[in-house]
Amino acid sequence: MSMTAILEANVQSDKKQALLDFLANALKETREYPGFISISILTDENSNTVIFYSQWQKPSDYQSYLDWRTQKGDLATIISMLKTEPVIRCFTEEVL
Repeated sequence: MSMTAILEANVQSDKKQALLDFLANALKETREYPGFISISILTDENSNTVIFYSQWQKPSDYQSYLDWRTQKGDLATIISMLKTEPVIRCFTEEVL
């Protein structure tokens, strides 16, 4: 069963481009991470909201990925560019 993670970030107004530049490099590693399926970065041109929309083979793959990003310090780097803590929502696909 696959899962989708949606991370919503409210970026500091002067840090949006810095965040996107950081992600352009960091997402190369994300795409090679075990269990990764896809990721899209969505921006709102009328606000400083950035959405990370990613799909993973299973929830434990995403948790492992978050743990790895935390240990590397990448999550702290991202959080330092935000106005508030990011909101993460995870959804599993139901086969009906």
